[in-house]
Amino acid sequence: MRIAKNKGLGLVSSASDIANMQYVLMDLGPYKKYFGKPATNVKIMVHGQPGAGKSYFLLKFANWFAKNKGSAMYIAAEEYGSPTLAEKLKDIKEELSNNLKFSGSIKEALTNYEFDLVVIDSIQAAKLSLDDFSELLKRWPNTAFVLVLQKTKEGKFKGAKDWEHDIDIAGEVRFDDEGKRIMHVYKNRYQVMGENPI
Repeated sequence: MRIAKNKGLGLVSSASDIANMQYVLMDLGPYKKYFGKPATNVKIMVHGQPGAGKSYFLLKFANWFAKNKGSAMYIAAEEYGSPTLAEKLKDIKEELSNNLKFSGSIKEALTNYEFDLVVIDSIQAAKLSLDDFSELLKRWPNTAFVLVLQKTKEGKFKGAKDWEHDIDIAGEVRFDDEGKRIMHVYKNRYQVMGENPI
């Protein structure tokens, strides 16, 4: 199943062209409380401490997306081919979609195929630079991307602050005061922000 795509504007556009532009927004079902109704080419950044549940949350999201929206590629740069990834998939306790594919390499995954959603976990393990990401966006302008960033010991995400500026939605997976896992969305061009349990 292919999801509808947004048609782009020209290099120079009038105010009325922009105001009357028709965008295809995605209804993300149970994930709407985290991300709202974003465009099909949304760019999402997720970070958090090791063990907070980033990968597990995104595996569930990618599987739901693959069952309900379109094709999904999960680039598990840290865990591809490992028993930990297999265990996380078993823990989802939902039927796994054949529309969800996995790879350990961006190059291998995206050379010959186009996906509606690409999750890169993590950009550090995949050695993805901002320039590399810009090239991916040019090549796949209608694809939704989710980027996982590792955290430093000081609690900040690794990488330039520019990552946060270049995306549409930014969230942190962490533990609340009661020790429950939550997603704290603190930047969202689609207006949904706040904390929700995962």
